[in-house]
Amino acid sequence: MEMKEKEVFFASEGITSTKANRVSDWAKGYYEPLMVKLESVRLYDVKVSVIDSDVVKTKQRGWTDAQLSDAQSILEEIARAKCLIAWFREAIKARDSEKNRIRRMTAVEFADMMGIEYPEEPRREKVITREDVLASMTVKERNRMYELETYASVYGKFIHPGRSFDVARSQYDYRLNNPCETEGKGHDMTITEYEPSVTPDCVNDTYFKLQQRHSEIQSELNGYEHKIERAISDDQLRVDTEYAAAMTEYNAKVREIAAKLAQYKSEKDKELSALKIIIPNDLKGVYERISTLGKE
Repeated sequence: MEMKEKEVFFASEGITSTKANRVSDWAKGYYEPLMVKLESVRLYDVKVSVIDSDVVKTKQRGWTDAQLSDAQSILEEIARAKCLIAWFREAIKARDSEKNRIRRMTAVEFADMMGIEYPEEPRREKVITREDVLASMTVKERNRMYELETYASVYGKFIHPGRSFDVARSQYDYRLNNPCETEGKGHDMTITEYEPSVTPDCVNDTYFKLQQRHSEIQSELNGYEHKIERAISDDQLRVDTEYAAAMTEYNAKVREIAAKLAQYKSEKDKELSALKIIIPNDLKGVYERISTLGKE
């Protein structure tokens, strides 16, 4: 409610809204009979007679000059009573409107009105990605990692299950146990012999050496991968910790403002409820008359 509206409708001295509503009901009961009286205005008498009879009966009488001359004063009285009701209604509507505005007031609106900085809700920072960690490496580190990935791939594609050396070892073992194969019969039979070109020790030694080398490469590569995962994990922990702290501070400030808003709303509601409706000087006469009638 604007201060101007308070000054217009309310003051510490006056009547309560309950009394205003009661007086409005009395005022309505006061002017309605007057309106009925005006609505029955007739400006002529109605007389009825029978042909061949000297008897004339008056069925309805019109207003007299005195009654008609009094019409303006009746209209004035009705208008004053309605003005009193309108004044009370506008005052009550103004206060109810202000009460509703206060009830609907948000914490952000309250903070702005009171000059309090409303906190901005924290945003969770983005956690670094694998690409971010790679970008932070030195040229030497990044090149070494690419080298390890390449070596691991090259060795893996040669010795891993199903790859060429693994398949060759399986075939080698088979041929050691099955060095010959025959095809056809009689004079047409052909014999195919499979003779090892390398010794079993060489095959096994080579396999274990290649496997050991691949394991060493993979172990070093895993170290880099662990470093990347640890960097991401540490940053995730940092982001979560900072966000939780920021949210704790944010929620505390929001609760503080909410508590102040609740107190403000309570105090304003009491203040508005305590205000009394002023009776304008021009309406005091009709107010007194109607109040007196209400006591009868």
